Amino acid sequence: MATQKRKAAPIIEAIDPFFDHRAELLKKLNEDNPDYTHMYQKHDVAQYELDMKRQEVVMKESGEPETHAGDPVVRILKEQHAVNREASTERSALVAGSVKGNKTTRLKAKSKTPIKE
Repeated sequence: MATQKRKAAPIIEAIDPFFDHRAELLKKLNEDNPDYTHMYQKHDVAQYELDMKRQEVVMKESGEPETHAGDPVVRILKEQHAVNREASTERSALVAGSVKGNKTTRLKAKSKTPIKE
């Protein structure tokens, strides 16, 4: 009986379970378009939400929206994104200050009262 040599096993690309494909896609898009900040939106985002936030959906060359796991990639001008973040930070600071300075806030724990029989 003649012995046959086995074929070598095909080389399979190793998959890193900790590799973040979502972040890598955004990084690539940010490098390609430095004037914009790219981010993900929820899968069922409405056009009026995008208009309100001044965002636009990034399209592939084929005309389909760029997505990852069903979430569309959107972009916004970097200057507009900086303004939005600053406004959000100011609103958060105002809310935190109003809660901290309020003497009658409902966030304080009430003491337990004994049950009367």
